[in-house]
Amino acid sequence: MRVLVLVNDDAAAAEGADRAAVEDVLATAAAIESELRALGHHAACLRAPHDLAELVSLLTQAAPDLVFNQVESWRGASRHESSVAALLAMLRLEHTGSTAEVLALVRDKAHTKAVLAAQGLRVSPSVRAWTGAEDFSSLRLPVIVKPASEDASQGLSRASVVSDEAAIRGRVLELVARYDGGALVEEFLPGREFNVSLLEVDGALVTLPIREIDFRNFPGPHALLTYASKWDPSSGEYEATPVRLASDLDKVLSARLERDARRAFRALGLRDYGRVDFRLDAAGVPHVLEVNANPDFGPTAGLASAAAAHGLDYRELVRAVVVQAARRLPLAPASTSKPKSGRPPSAVGLHAIASHHRDPLARILAATGAFTAEEIDVALELIDLGIAGKDTYQFLVAERAGQAVGYACFGPTPLTDGTFDLYWIAVDPALQGSGVGQALLRAAEAAIRSQGGRKLLIETASKPEYAPTRAFYERAGYHVVARISDFYRVGDHKLIYERTREP
Repeated sequence: MRVLVLVNDDAAAAEGADRAAVEDVLATAAAIESELRALGHHAACLRAPHDLAELVSLLTQAAPDLVFNQVESWRGASRHESSVAALLAMLRLEHTGSTAEVLALVRDKAHTKAVLAAQGLRVSPSVRAWTGAEDFSSLRLPVIVKPASEDASQGLSRASVVSDEAAIRGRVLELVARYDGGALVEEFLPGREFNVSLLEVDGALVTLPIREIDFRNFPGPHALLTYASKWDPSSGEYEATPVRLASDLDKVLSARLERDARRAFRALGLRDYGRVDFRLDAAGVPHVLEVNANPDFGPTAGLASAAAAHGLDYRELVRAVVVQAARRLPLAPASTSKPKSGRPPSAVGLHAIASHHRDPLARILAATGAFTAEEIDVALELIDLGIAGKDTYQFLVAERAGQAVGYACFGPTPLTDGTFDLYWIAVDPALQGSGVGQALLRAAEAAIRSQGGRKLLIETASKPEYAPTRAFYERAGYHVVARISDFYRVGDHKLIYERTREP
């Protein structure tokens, strides 16, 4: 696929220490672009210009199949993060990560807390402040005062935790003058702090291993993750806030954190990936601190570290997000006209096999989860023979935007007159159910007819894991015409399909 990594170009607009967080996204975008290329995609990076007309023009010219959205702010303001996602939607450009509506929602911390509380999730009591003259008497001291619409710990320091009303008002005025969106004053929770990253993989929401911020050596009585903790390696706070896997959690707390993280993810409408931060109160009860729909995607950041602990390296993390987002792509541009019979949708082209197809097809075979390692080895041996043109195996490769997304392998059955076998058919999981497999099968049938073929047989197994494969053949008009019991192993029978009706 053609994948465009879109990132904010606000380093020049950022001020003072906050600039480190803004500059970090540029390095992350470069890392993502590199991994996309390694995965076989046509990848490029675009820094979103501040001029709207120029941005629209560049996106239109690029015409990507998918945008890997890494925009965290625009025109120097984090409140415009959702605006770029909204623009992508208006241009009908599918993108990774959450929608504009969700990004806008979670950016507003007070609104987010209200939604979570309405869903029965615990949050710390708080007051939204714009002037410092608000009534804070309902809150128990101490409180933490932070920007209501920023992330990456911007605006947080050891001075953010205050214990009297005058300090609250002074801190509110300082933040209102510096950041958009006002301030959030909330009761400070004294317990341990955890974050739970979540990742959608092939449509299923996966909870990654829980991580904890270790505050045991934090200077002062009120430990918190400050801006310096995240972005200033020379600071004592950075050294005093290591993040580690929370391996010592009891089963009850671990299950509670995972359950509430999933509930928050779904309640707010996140998609693809996200992170939920928790803090324990004095009684050890977890409260949702924040929900981040666009967490740092860098190769050493929390999401990647949690994924690694789950067994996914950075490349596999990038791949998982791309595959999940690609599930939302239409197979072909919307059209009211009916495609010609036997031709695949216009967004997919069918090609003879070539050497540059081998690696993408190997990844597809592995990604389907339908084949054993031994089966994949055999499939690759046949692919190599097909590329070399040294055997009777015939191949059709489906390409979309220059990227192989599936293939079929077939050939004449030895010692027969006009009978052919379909040996392999595999489609990228992101596009399964979208018509690519049917297009490959119909094209193979047409190629067989052109060679005088009169019969196509398909062999498969009866094991439960192959149920989707069997259903695919049956939808295409194929029925079981022979069954050899216990062929592959006891209880796993060979099924031979033949097309006996029109689908």
